[in-house]
Amino acid sequence: MDDLLRNELPYRTLRHNIRFAHIDGGASHIRASSRQVGDHLRDGHFDIVYVDGEHGYPGVLRDLQISMRVLADGGVLCGDDLEIQAHQLPEGFLAAHRDALDAVIPGTTTGFHPGVTAAVGELFGPIEEHGGFWSVRRDGDSFVPANCPPTKVTLPDHVPERLHPYFNQHLAERLTSSSV
Repeated sequence: MDDLLRNELPYRTLRHNIRFAHIDGGASHIRASSRQVGDHLRDGHFDIVYVDGEHGYPGVLRDLQISMRVLADGGVLCGDDLEIQAHQLPEGFLAAHRDALDAVIPGTTTGFHPGVTAAVGELFGPIEEHGGFWSVRRDGDSFVPANCPPTKVTLPDHVPERLHPYFNQHLAERLTSSSV
């Protein structure tokens, strides 16, 4: 992942996908941390906010608090890296590991991001989650399930046919594992 980030592949892919999708009205993005731009974003302005930033508890909490503030009523706040929810962990385990970037779910070999789990659990409690992807919808001053169930995914035409089995298997595994 570090090599990909150094080569800017995720950012170049985002820019490519925005151009490729011909999004009506355009799409804008800001390439900066929430710490750098959070105070400059308008309250209640965004219909969708996708959080995929820091994984440490303080950074995730800050990202979520800013996102909650700038999200419009009826808007969806979503993100990834929620491999397990706080209520699914043994009592005291998350408190002891909250500040680590990575940990292993007790009794398994499966890793998770305790900062994401702790911040999401603290702000929203148990929520809808599918394969680590989570979502909530703003309803006035509260947040409710976004009701975004997994859906059939169609691979874009530019994905080579030889890669379809890999992506289809990966997506099937991700979209069938869910929890609340």
